Amino acid sequence: MNSNSFTSEISGEGFSFGIVRSRFNGEVTQRMLDACIEVLKQAGVREEDIDVVEVPGAFEIPVVCQALAKKDNDAVITIGCIMRGQTTHDRYISSATISKLQDLAVDYSKPMILGIITPLDQEQADARSTGDHNKGVEAGMAALEMVNVMKNIPNRL
Repeated sequence: MNSNSFTSEISGEGFSFGIVRSRFNGEVTQRMLDACIEVLKQAGVREEDIDVVEVPGAFEIPVVCQALAKKDNDAVITIGCIMRGQTTHDRYISSATISKLQDLAVDYSKPMILGIITPLDQEQADARSTGDHNKGVEAGMAALEMVNVMKNIPNRL
């Protein structure tokens, strides 16, 4: 399994983050949330600068992301698990949700970090929410890198 490459030793000091976690497939998303928060704290983000909002399912994530984007958060991180079922329902949910998150990122010029996984089964969900391949870790790292990228964009651009 490939993993993303992130800038090492990046600081989160002085930044604030909103995290929206779906409770659907809750064991998976809780492991991802815990890992994400640990990454942020290790980078120097204060606990009081991390706002976690829980929603019933992934489809409800974008509306809360929009509300958090209007606040003083430097980035919004999404945590969800849309697992394939016996119908194509998962494809419609993931497509609509992910598309809206990209729109929000562009509309608010604020990173919307995609920590929503789309596994085919429980085995894949477990693999992506534990150990070295926990996508919550990747979401936290992406958020840290992106807030620093946004902070360092020259004013003249």
